[in-house]
Amino acid sequence: FAMTLREEAVEWLRRYPMAVLLLPLTVTILLCYYSGKPIDLLRDTEVDYLDSMQVFRVVLTDYPRERAKTVQAEAEVLGRVDGGQVKAAKGKVFLYLQPDSTDFARNKEALMGMQLGDTLLVRMRVQRGGRLGEFDYGNYLRMQGIVGTAFVRRTQWRRLSSVADVSFWEPRRWQRALFQRFRVLGIEGDELATLGALTLGYKDDLEPDLRRSFQCAGAAHVLAVSGLHTGIIYAVVLTLLTIGGHCKPMY
Repeated sequence: FAMTLREEAVEWLRRYPMAVLLLPLTVTILLCYYSGKPIDLLRDTEVDYLDSMQVFRVVLTDYPRERAKTVQAEAEVLGRVDGGQVKAAKGKVFLYLQPDSTDFARNKEALMGMQLGDTLLVRMRVQRGGRLGEFDYGNYLRMQGIVGTAFVRRTQWRRLSSVADVSFWEPRRWQRALFQRFRVLGIEGDELATLGALTLGYKDDLEPDLRRSFQCAGAAHVLAVSGLHTGIIYAVVLTLLTIGGHCKPMY
């Protein structure tokens, strides 16, 4: 009897494979609709320490990104130091760390070697960001969950602790490793940045002019949906439609 039910279930799923996709999608939509607790990123970025020079304890939440004269680091605020005591504070910020000018290249390389999870003590002034022409950069950051940005000189920060190694399963680790593999193969410049964005979703090396070129050509969407994302979705859909290999793929 159990085998009969299983065979009937498999046969039904083979005849109506879209039900496997529509059911969880429908449940997810209903949960989002009736939960009544939407995530308001703009409200979450309201903090009381904007535009004032203070000392903060932060932890890196992503790998550093190389810029022309600085190194950009995304960090989560853990607290702020006031009178020798660490008081509660929260928010995610973009740090622009300035390498030491006496040995710029070597110091910049050291900054790029920092890992996500490293804890820093930083003296900085976090600013929201203004408008760049018609583009409201500050509001854009808030939509990404970022409180603001801060320019940090070499004498205004120090590392408190460093992680020994990144988790083996950390997605950004594999993304960076594959991107570095492209470098080893001799790909560089705009070709490297475009290949990384299309195949891995790695957009850190995309120059503003290159982004603008994609926008003018009406092809900016290919940077938002990378080949890696498409491949993952394809693998999931194929697994669902073939019921984990029990049914033949429908080509």
